[in-house]
This record gives sequence, C-alpha cells and structure tokens, in this order.
Amino acid sequence: MKGKTTWLISLLLVVSLVLASCTSTPATTTATSSSTKTTTTAVTDATTSTTTTTASPEGPQYGGKITEFVYGGADPQSADICDKIWPSPPYIALVVDHLLIGDYQKYGRRGTNAFSFNIERDIPEQFLKGALVESWTVDAASITFKLKKGVIWASYGKENIMPSREVTVDDIVFSLTRFLDKHSPAMWAKNGGWVSSVTAPDKTTVVISTAKFNPNWVYDIAKGYGNDIYAPEVVKVGASNWNNLIGTGPFMVDSYVIGTALNLKRNPQYWDKAIIDGKADAVLAASIFHYGTYSIRETKEYLAKKGIPVRIQEN
Repeated sequence: MKGKTTWLISLLLVVSLVLASCTSTPATTTATSSSTKTTTTAVTDATTSTTTTTASPEGPQYGGKITEFVYGGADPQSADICDKIWPSPPYIALVVDHLLIGDYQKYGRRGTNAFSFNIERDIPEQFLKGALVESWTVDAASITFKLKKGVIWASYGKENIMPSREVTVDDIVFSLTRFLDKHSPAMWAKNGGWVSSVTAPDKTTVVISTAKFNPNWVYDIAKGYGNDIYAPEVVKVGASNWNNLIGTGPFMVDSYVIGTALNLKRNPQYWDKAIIDGKADAVLAASIFHYGTYSIRETKEYLAKKGIPVRIQEN
C-alpha cells in the first residue's frame, strides 16, 4: 500500500432509533478502497426518515453519528502495543483495556460535567474509574490495585488461542512486567526509574512497589500509551497478529485485511454498560448492535429483555 492511509471508523449511536423508530430496516455496512487511500466506513441506517429524541435543551442528545479520525501514514501494522508502531494504538484500544478508564458517565456531560474529557492523557485521578480493577490506593511506597471480578477475556471464535476465562492478577502482573521490560524499561528502578517490582500477593491484589513517588503514575502504568493489558496466551501465539488479538474491551477483532478493513464485532461479555433515566445509552446499544449483524427489531427486543421501555411495532 503506497501513500498515506486514512482510516475512518463511523459508529452510529442507535439509541434514538431503538427508542423512536417505527419500522425495522436491516442496517448496512459499506467499505471503499483505492490504490492510494483506504476508507472504512461503518454506517447504520435504520430508517429512511430518522427521528432523533432530545432529552432536554441542557441534557444529552440521543442519536446522531460519531466519527473517529485517526491520522497516520500507514495502516495499523502490529496489534502488539509494545511494538510501538503508530497508528495501531487507537485501534488496539477498542479491543484491549487498561487498568483504569475515565469515568465519563459520572463526571462528563451526562453526569456532573466536572471534567471535559477532551484529552487522552493526564486525566486527573479523581475522574477515573476501574476497568480491570475495582479500586486502588496509592502511598509513598506502592500502588495497590484490587481486581474487578467477572471481567472476561473475550476469545469467542478463537478458542484455539485461549478459553474465554476471567482476568486474573497473574495476567496483570505478566502484562505490566512485559510492558516495563519491552516498552518502557527506563521505568524500572534498576534503570533509574520509579518501579521496583510488580507482584500479586494474593488472588485479588496487584502491588506495584515504587522506589520513589511518581505523580504521573496514572498515565505511566495504569491508563496510558503502552500499558494496555494483554493475556499471556495471546503473547505466546504472537500478539502482533491482529487476528490473534483477544481483549476485554467493548469490541473483538473479527478479521483484518491490511489495506482494506479492520472488522470488529461486539464483545457479548463486556464489563461496562450505562443506562440513563431509563433510556439505553450508546454503550449498551453498541454492545448488541454490530454493523448490521442485529436489526433494529432485534435490538429493541434485547433492550426490552433488559427492562428498558421500547416500542416494538410489526412491519
């Protein structure tokens, strides 16, 4: 593939369609490519006339489309974050989690609006929540994380690589140690850095012992470039291969053809969801509406089973 490659992933927020649409038309996905430019567009069009529901002038607006543009001079090459090849990281982040994540639901525009979340790094600690961990404590000598129960490595269709099993503290110790060894060795205290060791004293606890306090610890070890958490089994078979990538994030890699498309599908066991005032948030909707795999009617039926009021109308 010559020239620069532009990847465009468009995710339609289907909430307004789920709650307000009157007919069910199967969604469509289109992808176009040329010799010098690859554009991948996933667009869900549920009806010829779309109704958008607005909660209030000051509140969130339901519906619409989010377009994520990632600048890069090439296609995402390696699925291994430790290879440090741009523009892979934004795509890896759709599949693989960090220890922590910004709590947009609580502190963003849908919550207290205390933080804008318009930056990727340096999100203040008080506006974070656990992704793979339930809680954490920090002192001058260590950072201690408590494992979140029930987070699953989503290996559906890739059981030849590993089973769909719970994340363990050993997984986190393995991944962070590998990150420090391969991606950021300068962080080790033996190399003049701040991390003395990464250990798991029991089945629910991960401890990062520190040689000195690091005010940037969140980005450096828990929610930043390179410290995504990988399963040992994925590393064993080859983490650089996109078709081997298994994570705990909202999406799973279905297939990847370089220069053409990175196809993602929902993770049916994703640990996070959001419901606002009895209405389905985009996080929940996206988790069961994957690029035409599910129709609007199927999405409505799913939400109805979750106790969310929806109108199911026959064609």
